[in-house]
Amino acid sequence: MTNADYITITDSKVMVGGKPTKTYLGEEINIPKDFREVQAIMNKEHDIVPIEMHVLVSNSSKKPSVIRNGAIKIRHAQNLNVWFRFVFKNNIKTSWVLTPLSTSVFGCAYYCVYDLRRKDKRCYDLLSMAMASVADVIKPKDDTNLGNIIKPYYITITNTKVMLGDAPTTRYWDEDIWKADQLPERFKQIQSIVKQEYGATPIEMHVLSSITEGQYAKPGNPSSKHGRNAWARLVFENDVKTPWVFRHSYVSGRGCAIYCAGNWCSNVQGKHDLRSSLCDTVADVIKQQDAIKSKNIKADIANADYITITDDKVMVGGKETTTYRGCDIWRVKELPSLFKDIQAKVKQEYGSAPTEMHTLSSGTVGQYAKPGTPSAEPGKNAWVQFVFANGTKTPWVFYYSYSSASDCADYCAPACGSNVRADSAFRVGVFGSVADAIKPVVPVVQVKPKIVGRSGDVTTMEIDFENKKLQFQINAGQIMKSNRK
Repeated sequence: MTNADYITITDSKVMVGGKPTKTYLGEEINIPKDFREVQAIMNKEHDIVPIEMHVLVSNSSKKPSVIRNGAIKIRHAQNLNVWFRFVFKNNIKTSWVLTPLSTSVFGCAYYCVYDLRRKDKRCYDLLSMAMASVADVIKPKDDTNLGNIIKPYYITITNTKVMLGDAPTTRYWDEDIWKADQLPERFKQIQSIVKQEYGATPIEMHVLSSITEGQYAKPGNPSSKHGRNAWARLVFENDVKTPWVFRHSYVSGRGCAIYCAGNWCSNVQGKHDLRSSLCDTVADVIKQQDAIKSKNIKADIANADYITITDDKVMVGGKETTTYRGCDIWRVKELPSLFKDIQAKVKQEYGSAPTEMHTLSSGTVGQYAKPGTPSAEPGKNAWVQFVFANGTKTPWVFYYSYSSASDCADYCAPACGSNVRADSAFRVGVFGSVADAIKPVVPVVQVKPKIVGRSGDVTTMEIDFENKKLQFQINAGQIMKSNRK
């Protein structure tokens, strides 16, 4: 087969036999204009740009056989088979791939290019079939970054949010993440399962779409270059990370970007083999850390380790301050006013107002609105506690995991306070367990009655209380009658 037997398309011209043309097999062709879009899709999906595309029409659907000029009557034929292949640098050619098209010579090149730029399942399937034939020849360009992947390239899932880098997101590689709003709740279930099986709770899950393919449930070193292969890892306290583990190859990078996070969450929840691949290699480390942390946790945390907020001041260690753990407290001047709002809410709902609010940045993670026992060790996890005039303290309740310990120190006080003020369910988590202890006590007042009259054995006495008078008569120690005045 020579270049006179097929149409050659580049980003600037259409040729047959090495010469620009508007005809093929003696017939006029509709000139395609969108090959650059095909190149862009190939670059995004397969990390390589073809320099040429060859299009061939054939009577055969079995192999790309050549139709010679004059060999058969093809004018106006509408049912010809269309084949294509790509050419890369160093003259690397894919195999010929049969398209689903059945068309004429006039439309063969135009519709073939059109099909390969549609970004639908058929498009991605055809591109993948072509690339499969050269997979062993063409290597990813991104080999230097295998396994060493930075935040903006993967989705981070915590029990409160989904992020790309440090910013909340619902999109990944310009695509909407499938059921992004449900991922934090599903990650909480993963936390519970892993805690039960391995004795430690992951604080993050990272999900990556990569050009690197792997073996199901096997660790590997994926590239950060976007592709159709889904990888994930878990992160525990003190930055202990599991290896990246491969799960599935999608039809396209687009499909992987949309579905990889949701499908990974479902599979980690449901499949023990994936959890084992993720956690077995770090099992001893995370168990040891959990045991050490349990030893170091104290029920009573010194006031130098948390922020104390009252209705007129902000303190750390009993001294007024604007900083905490070396960081500026965000909106520190507004905190007393915020605390007054909380006092009003809590008094309305529970009958008593707290006198202090404590907020803590800790190395201990928890579950939203659930009590726990945080450590005083600095970390990125925000906890809150309240104190009442009778000495009752609420338990420490977990609010949120920030991206860093410094962010937690900056924002934990105003964020915890705002959340207590706004979320009634969170207030139940904080105050519900002490509701009986903080109920207001009805005061007992003692008053001394005075004698205002006697008649025989009957003595009339009177009690004066809050501008109201109660008179009653006693005979032989028994109250005979009473009346209010």
